Formats: sequence, structure tokens, C-alpha cells
Amino acid sequence: MSKANMSYDDCMKENMDKVLHEFKTGKLKLRNGKIVNDRKQAIAIAISMSMKKCIMTKKDIMKIEKKIMMFLLADIRKISEKRIPLTDVIETRMLIKNYIKMKDLKRAHKLERLLFNRITQAALGGIKVERNIWEELHNIHNML
Repeated sequence: MSKANMSYDDCMKENMDKVLHEFKTGKLKLRNGKIVNDRKQAIAIAISMSMKKCIMTKKDIMKIEKKIMMFLLADIRKISEKRIPLTDVIETRMLIKNYIKMKDLKRAHKLERLLFNRITQAALGGIKVERNIWEELHNIHNML
């Protein structure tokens, strides 16, 4: 089945499985040729590659937006687990990029502010925010 005929979730799953298999077998490499040893980094790479390859419909965007808004506004569970999920941060970046493409800068800025507040609240609450999350936040800020 080609990527165009595949649902977004199926396409993401297929790409994630492929990249994580490469990671487990020690074949996943960074651009500089170094082998990836961190599972979280492998997941971030898989998500990033999948987002580039998979085609999203409006329905998919709405589904992800609903999930992200729960994370940003209402989901206390994520913070109580003592971590900020990188996948949610990456998906927020993806939504912001989509809003920029649609020329809806008001929504893009709103999401950026909500994400920034969520991350800083976690950090002020004593939760260690990993460097790659701060880097994602920096990338989002530079997009706007």
C-alpha cells in the first residue's frame, strides 16, 4: 500500500516500527554518521521522519489538536509522571507549522504560549525538563 492510500496513523506506525527496528539492531545513525544509542532520541527521529513522509487529512489534524489541547490545558497525569512527553511537544510543533502554512498565526502563537507555559510550570514545579524539549521550544519560537 502506498503512503498516499494509507491512513495517517497506519503510515506513522509503519515508519515508527521501521526506525525503531533500525535502532534496536544498531543501524540507526545520525546525519554525522554516529549510531543512535538513546531510545528517546530514536523515537524523536522516528516521529520527525514520519511527519515528513505521512500525509495528514483535516480529520487527522483535528484529532491531534484535541490530544495536544488536553496535554496543554487539562492533562495533570503527564506532569505527575515527572516528565514532559517529547512526542506531545513535537506534535505541538507540527500543529504550529500547519497553522503557519494556513496563515493562521493567531492560533500558532496561542499554541506556542500554551506550550511555553506548560513547560515552564513543570520546570518551576521541580520537574526536570530535558534539553531536547527546550530545543523544540526554541525551534518553535524561531518558526514564528
